[in-house]
Amino acid sequence: MQQRKLSYAGNDFIRSDVKRLRKRWSNIETGITDFFNRLRGEIAEQISHTPAVWGDFLCHRELGDKKIIFCKKRITLNPKDGSSGGARLVYAVVQNDFSFIPFLVFSASEEKTFYLINNKKFRLKSRGLLQIVDEKLKML
Repeated sequence: MQQRKLSYAGNDFIRSDVKRLRKRWSNIETGITDFFNRLRGEIAEQISHTPAVWGDFLCHRELGDKKIIFCKKRITLNPKDGSSGGARLVYAVVQNDFSFIPFLVFSASEEKTFYLINNKKFRLKSRGLLQIVDEKLKML
């Protein structure tokens, strides 16, 4: 049986986030791509059951016939900062077509502040992240 590979579906959902964070980290897109490659490698080696690989599970949503898993992961962009000073990535894995979609990215210093989407403010912490996911899904 041939194993499917995880595919990268693009940065459409995080364009404004990347633009905002590029002032601080010029390598933000490279950090996201590196994480995707690590995740794809772990899945290919079939050790994806390890929780540290996926990050923190946020929620599971269905959009039509597509089943989507949302997770949050810390990304280290500067080794001196460590993971506590890096970025946070909320990403989706669409189970039907096995694609990886970066959904939201923000810096560690922005945690617990507010994120504006569709003229609504949501706090960048657990419950707020779920509301941001739902709000972005409404835009589809």
